[in-house]
Amino acid sequence: MRYHDIGTDRFRLPPSHPILATLSIDPVNWRDLQRLDADDLTIHIVGHDAPQDGQMTVYVACASPAVRDRLEDGWG
Repeated sequence: MRYHDIGTDRFRLPPSHPILATLSIDPVNWRDLQRLDADDLTIHIVGHDAPQDGQMTVYVACASPAVRDRLEDGWG
């Protein structure tokens, strides 16, 4: 999904990372995802919701649809 497809101004995605991934993760994995963000130049965390019912939603800007698919397969 591209930024303009979601119809919201909630996130400003950089031109280098125009694809938005929405991940639902266990909050215990939050630090691992932050470390991946720091190490992987193809993704950038742009926001997250507060944990609720043992899950948290994380919004990640991705460099390509393939990166989004890989990220969603591994974390989603």
